Amino acid sequence: GQFCLTEICTGMLKVLLLLAIVALGSAGPHYRRACEHNRMSLACPGKIHIVKASYGRHAGKGVCGHPSIRTTNCHAGSSLAKVRAACEGKTRCSLWASNRVFGDPCVGTYKYLEVTYTCPDMCTSRPTAIGGTFSTATCKTPAQPGTKCTPTCKTGYVPSGSTTCYKRRWTTVRCHKKKPNDCLKQPMMKDKNGNWTQVCKDIASGNTCSYGCARGYTVAASVKCNNGAWVYPTGQWCKPAMCAGAPPQAANAMPWPASCKNKPSGSTCPVTCKKGYKSGGNAECTNGQWSSPNCNPDLVPYDIHCLCQAAKCDQFSRFGPKCKSVGSVGLLGSFSDTRVNPSQFDFEFGAGNWAWAKGGTQVVTNDGKWVCTLKKSP
Repeated sequence: GQFCLTEICTGMLKVLLLLAIVALGSAGPHYRRACEHNRMSLACPGKIHIVKASYGRHAGKGVCGHPSIRTTNCHAGSSLAKVRAACEGKTRCSLWASNRVFGDPCVGTYKYLEVTYTCPDMCTSRPTAIGGTFSTATCKTPAQPGTKCTPTCKTGYVPSGSTTCYKRRWTTVRCHKKKPNDCLKQPMMKDKNGNWTQVCKDIASGNTCSYGCARGYTVAASVKCNNGAWVYPTGQWCKPAMCAGAPPQAANAMPWPASCKNKPSGSTCPVTCKKGYKSGGNAECTNGQWSSPNCNPDLVPYDIHCLCQAAKCDQFSRFGPKCKSVGSVGLLGSFSDTRVNPSQFDFEFGAGNWAWAKGGTQVVTNDGKWVCTLKKSP
């Protein structure tokens, strides 16, 4: 099929998505899996929130069975970021489980995409106020959880506060007679990452005016009406959000320790790589999002010289100049290179098709065609 990441496909897929929206009325979490080269569709009555995502393989042939399974410890570090970029905050999206989207975290292994997401409990009915009404322009439905609406009261009356969307229901709010100590004007927003989530005019003393924060920040204080005047926070209004759970699991990395879970913004966690790999940097928590660290092959400096021992040898793709077919033993069939990781011979000759010789200083292919001599560079 045609490659796409966010395309909403037509025909039968549209029908299935509409049915999924009805079925996914609950908050979740919901789980989806798509085998490699297949498409996955997500849908919510409200906005999709991606909790986890992994493109790779963590199970045997019982999950997306295939003859080509070389490892069950494989994860593309970009999985969560790319799935969130395609689906976060949308009502529906389509994902393609493919190396072209996520890269290939384990060459030669058939992979799959797993996604866990939630659909917030939205309020689909109109809110009501005792003694007041709500504007359809400023209080729209369906509404996301946490949405606040302030009623309009008749002359001489003020709202007791605002109603909040909570688990598909609106909280109770009423209008009462205006008092001298009510706050009559909307308070000022004094944080660049903050935004008012309700209209706060004619608010009774003792009530707060609710605000929200930009993505990656959480509400850290409150703004309260006190005897006709708004009382503002003295510290942060919006603070950087914590990173929930551990950082994304990198391919060829050891599991994250408990000390790397649920960290505040600005924290870092060093990644511990398996033998033969080295860290490409720490995992960093920035405004509620973990970065994706990598474990890269630990390239040990080697001087390497390979010689073709047959009339014709297959050419190399990764090491040095490409070796072409030769007409006699050794002729035009040798090359030298440095910065070679011995494990890369799996890519050249195929896993299991070569062996060490002479105490680990030579690599010999099983067919005897190539002989490579290695010596660590000074």
